[in-house]
Amino acid sequence: MAGFDLDRAVPLIREAAFVSASAATQVFAHENGFVTIILGQMLQQASLLEGRDYTATGPDLPVVAEEVILPDLPGDGLIVFAACCETYFLAYGERFIRGLVAVCSNASCLIHVMNPDAAGDAARAGLRNEFPRTGFSTETGPTSGGWYASRRFLLCPVVQEHYRRDLVVMDVDSVFDQRFTALLDASAGSELAYIGNSQQCLPSLLVSAAYLFHKAGSMVAARFAQANAN
Repeated sequence: MAGFDLDRAVPLIREAAFVSASAATQVFAHENGFVTIILGQMLQQASLLEGRDYTATGPDLPVVAEEVILPDLPGDGLIVFAACCETYFLAYGERFIRGLVAVCSNASCLIHVMNPDAAGDAARAGLRNEFPRTGFSTETGPTSGGWYASRRFLLCPVVQEHYRRDLVVMDVDSVFDQRFTALLDASAGSELAYIGNSQQCLPSLLVSAAYLFHKAGSMVAARFAQANAN
């Protein structure tokens, strides 16, 4: 994220973006421009939350030596992926899983948890038993809000390569309803799609990146994920 030139990214994103058949869905052919905008706004939000100026040069991301081991999941269907700290998992993880199962029972759910503890481990064991299409990965590392917010994007290439299935990356505090299946239908013909919220007041929240669709086998989606991780 360090060194992103947001001013240069603006014309790139204008050139790259177009609105698909669904008015709420925007699909990008120039993934680097999209990554720049998304992560730049995430840095602005992190600055507000943590009182540190991330927007000038971007933070130096900490290096995590621990290898992320991904769980076995059923070999078919969509994967919905989220990442969060243990506090957020205990607050929202079960709701996220139950909500997904209620509207899309043939999807698999993967949640990556940073800095797990005993309470979360116990909760995940119970959820794994109840929901066989759900899996968890964990790691121990930095505790900054910016790192937590970015981790689902940084791990995306690993998840794509491991499972090789259609992938939706979401916030763990997302609430599911029947509109989720409509979003999936609208995204199905795209290589890469996102749903943005343009009604927020803060500029840093104009694009929440709460829904990112990556088509399995798409070079555009793969390049986007790798550019995001770098």
